[in-house]
Amino acid sequence: EIYTLSLHDALPISIHDGRCHVRVTDTGVGLQAKTGGLGTGLSTLRERLQLAFGGDAHLRLTEVQPHGVCAELEFPARQESR
Repeated sequence: EIYTLSLHDALPISIHDGRCHVRVTDTGVGLQAKTGGLGTGLSTLRERLQLAFGGDAHLRLTEVQPHGVCAELEFPARQESR
């Protein structure tokens, strides 16, 4: 098995001090692998976070040993108005 996505790591979204925290980990090839990808998905995610939250959202990517990636998102919690 080369790649698995652990969605249970991302649920539920936790809220601390008015901020949402989301964490997703996988056991794929990691950040340094030459996959031929352009990074378009990460660029799009960063752009959408910027549009939605300005500079008040953060995306952190870290290596998981022996292989894989952990992506952590943090952004302001907003209550939906009805």
